[in-house]
Amino acid sequence: MYRLYRQVPVAGRYLLLCLYLCLWVFALFNYSSRCRYSQPDVFIEDWPADDSRLKSGRCYLRRDSLQLQPIDMQNAPELHHLETALAGPEVPAQMRLRPGGSWAPSNCTPLQHVAVMVAFRNRDFHLRLLLNRLHRMLRRQLIKYTVFVVEQTGPEPFNRGMLMNVGVVEALKLASFDCFIFHDVDMIPEHDRNVYLCDENARHLASAIDEMRYHVMFYNYLGAVLETTDPVFPYSASKPRSYFLFELTVCKAALYPAMFCRGYPIRVSRHMSVAGRYLLLCLYLCLWVFALFNYSSRCRYSEPDVFIEDWPADDSRLKSGRCYLRRDSLQLQPIDMHNAPELHHLETALAGPEVPAQMRLRPGGSWAPSNCTPLQHVAVMVAFRNRDFHLRLLLNRLHRMLRRQLIKYTVFVVEQTGPEPFNRGMLINVGVVEALKLASFDCFIFHDVDMIPEHDRNVYLCDENARHLASAIDEMRYHVMFYNYLGAVLAMSSKNFFRINGFSNVYWGWGNEDDDISARTMEAGMLVSRPPLTLGRYKMVRHPKAVRIEGGYTHFMAWRARHYEDGLNALRKNSYTIVSRQAMPLYTNISVRLSLSRHQMKQEWLSKTDSVWWFLRFYYP
Repeated sequence: MYRLYRQVPVAGRYLLLCLYLCLWVFALFNYSSRCRYSQPDVFIEDWPADDSRLKSGRCYLRRDSLQLQPIDMQNAPELHHLETALAGPEVPAQMRLRPGGSWAPSNCTPLQHVAVMVAFRNRDFHLRLLLNRLHRMLRRQLIKYTVFVVEQTGPEPFNRGMLMNVGVVEALKLASFDCFIFHDVDMIPEHDRNVYLCDENARHLASAIDEMRYHVMFYNYLGAVLETTDPVFPYSASKPRSYFLFELTVCKAALYPAMFCRGYPIRVSRHMSVAGRYLLLCLYLCLWVFALFNYSSRCRYSEPDVFIEDWPADDSRLKSGRCYLRRDSLQLQPIDMHNAPELHHLETALAGPEVPAQMRLRPGGSWAPSNCTPLQHVAVMVAFRNRDFHLRLLLNRLHRMLRRQLIKYTVFVVEQTGPEPFNRGMLINVGVVEALKLASFDCFIFHDVDMIPEHDRNVYLCDENARHLASAIDEMRYHVMFYNYLGAVLAMSSKNFFRINGFSNVYWGWGNEDDDISARTMEAGMLVSRPPLTLGRYKMVRHPKAVRIEGGYTHFMAWRARHYEDGLNALRKNSYTIVSRQAMPLYTNISVRLSLSRHQMKQEWLSKTDSVWWFLRFYYP
């Protein structure tokens, strides 16, 4: 809804906001106490590491044995490797899976007998990822369980609900189960303390899914992973039983990096008193009323069609002068987020001797069209440290797209060395200064290494504004995080970048440097242009989230005081050290050691912060 009202007339925008406020007022008086967040600590205790308690009776878990686990979403072991690792003869007898994907602890009495139901069709990679994670987690939880994979065959549309019904009916013919877990094949649990046991309620285990930004889709949502006891499912014996049920011996699976559950997030409003909940809702409504009267027309959505024409397929127009693109040559491309070619394979495919001369990359990751005059000379700046998989994914996609766009460009990878915290803003400043020593560039693209562009019509060229190319990111459900957001991928002309004094150098760690440059462009009177949501699409490579910089918002509130002292003009000889500069086949690598001591916040800057009123106007226009 927030994105929609930006693109309708002002009258329609007010109407949409009023409707939205009405929904919140309705929610205010439609309070429901149906859902509760509860810890699974009834099954967990803090007790000595010896097994004396286990042998005395029921299974209890040690808290320190249940942790948040790293999840590899790119690699799913083959089933035969999983079978060897989880059910092979070399696995200790007490940990070995039994045929049918069953297991039970041998030194204590399990609390329940659990059946995990997975509705399935044509998701082999997902299934292997899930099984790999699920079996290891359930054994740590000392649960007696069996995994059932209910596979639908035939041409009929997929029917998850009926598959679950069939699975329960058939499972109860094999054994008596106290608890059923209804599990989507693409949901990979992250935390071992999310115990797969039932209570007297319908327990929704997937309380935080990454695709939903680690929240629940809506209050009564019970999708993804649900558990319940003593289920009663309608089943008609008169219906033809055209299904195929089987049990798997081994389960290990991963999923698209888009969805996996994290343990125990807490939505604050559900844990507060009713009065506190009303207070939060009132504050939220106040922000929306503020946004209603704080209208900003700074951002514009514009098609890149100034560079694109519909013209015959021959090259006569190209040879006559400037480069123009054929619309039919620029399409939405499928992106494989799980497999990144090795660098030597990429070098062969993009810069090897077998590549036609007019398409071959030059040393340093440069290319230019040979049959027309490019509109601009572009430098793509990638701030980098320890993200090799991400970099290979990006280079594989970026070079192919930029060649289709007939752009004269060079890719620079500015790599930070040393133990200092990562400083994206300063790395980009250094990259720009060093790149201009090699050639003259009209346009700079500041590109996060984990952002993979999807559409070839998202043209990597600069206009007279700050052009925010990442208008739709999959992790943000293909929307912009907030109105003035300029993170992820930003295009800016060389003239404008020096006009605003570049990025700030004082953000050591993750966060806020993109807000800072947005404020600088606002102060300079620059508009923000974005491609439409259908074109500015990016996939984010999944990775563990860095901790946000401590005091980042405090630093940001002092942006105006240091605007003309902290940036490109603050780089001195002792600000950084160039460790190496190499023209690699796919990119120009600039390895740099940054000086932490030379670029810190000054107390005089912190004493001149902007007001809370300005802060609200920036984040809630």
